[in-house]
Amino acid sequence: MSIEKKQLIKKAVQKFGDIYPCGRFEHLRDCFTHYENELIFWFNTIDGSTHTVR
Repeated sequence: MSIEKKQLIKKAVQKFGDIYPCGRFEHLRDCFTHYENELIFWFNTIDGSTHTVR
C-alpha cells in the first residue's frame, strides 16, 4: 500500500475513530478512488455512515 493511502487511513482514524470498509468491500485497501488526479478514501463509521477523506 502506498504512503499516500496509509496517510489517508491515518487521517480518517484520527478524525473518526474506528472505521470500516464500505459496501461489499472487506478491506480498507479496496476503498480508494482516483478522481481528477486526486486520491479519495471512502469508509464507514460505527453508525453506518459513509465518509471520505482526500
